[in-house]
Amino acid sequence: MRLLAIGLFAELLVHTSVASARGPGKPPADLVPFGVDWSCFRPLDPKAATTDTPRCERTMAACKEVRATLSEPAKMTACAAQETATVITYYDPQRTLWRFTASPDDDGCLAVRKVLLATKAYAPVTQCEEIGKRFPRPSKLESSAITPGKTWWCLQLPSPAPKGARPACTRTVATCEEAIRRDSLGGTKCAERSTAYVLTFRDSSRWGYVASATSEACTAYRERVLPATSSVSACAATGAVARPKLDRKKLPKGRGWVCFAGADPAHNLGSCARTAKDCAAQYELDRYVLGASAGCRAQGTAQVRNVQEQIFAFPTAALCEAHVAQHPDGSRCEAIK
Repeated sequence: MRLLAIGLFAELLVHTSVASARGPGKPPADLVPFGVDWSCFRPLDPKAATTDTPRCERTMAACKEVRATLSEPAKMTACAAQETATVITYYDPQRTLWRFTASPDDDGCLAVRKVLLATKAYAPVTQCEEIGKRFPRPSKLESSAITPGKTWWCLQLPSPAPKGARPACTRTVATCEEAIRRDSLGGTKCAERSTAYVLTFRDSSRWGYVASATSEACTAYRERVLPATSSVSACAATGAVARPKLDRKKLPKGRGWVCFAGADPAHNLGSCARTAKDCAAQYELDRYVLGASAGCRAQGTAQVRNVQEQIFAFPTAALCEAHVAQHPDGSRCEAIK
């Protein structure tokens, strides 16, 4: 395979990372992209002259985008997935940038390295290195993102499992059963477990978590989610998580409560507010499903909890604990005057 130097360097400008003005130092840890597979194209005829360079990218979309810019794309194969690529990194002192290029095989990388060394414009130039799966160092498990609870309810999938199904775990049997109905997972049951394998991750706005019944399922999910998000923890066996305390800074100001509750035990409805006006407004919303009720009455103490930024107050501990079962993400119930 013969490479034209001008075409080669035009392509190499794509992958860069800014270095310190004091010198190259070490290549940034994220210079070579993280991911599972590579997508590569190479010459259809290795012996034919070409002005284009065989290349690998971490995603199929990126590979196709690069291939579309080639001067002679007909001389290259279509982009295809492969487990490894051969990578070289080098420093551009003129622009104070670290660069890298990934080739589908050793021969392609060695050809690139030969051209780089011949120009004497780039230093240091690393040796070619075969790179496969590559992920960032796991972040710390963000315990505050994990739903509190004593046990887990996990999907017990049939064998063979439905395609794409994962033995996911949640804190409540109701949520687990809803997942079976939603995803039409025939032959699947919900099984209670003391431990699940959990990872936490951060999206654009907040921390989240995913729980799986097995370490293998958690690890497989982690490899899929890594390229799409940041700050992903390792999988960790997780059992009971204590419910956090009520965030008292979010409590409405005042003393005493005005509350209502339904008299029918089949309806777990009731609410408290600091003022008679606010209680009446909530009662009006609930009275059609509330059944028999004595209406809003003053009482000295309410059972209160918060779910993220929202405060919920109830006239009895039983109503508050029922709310915990329906919304397990929030704080524990506390008696507040």
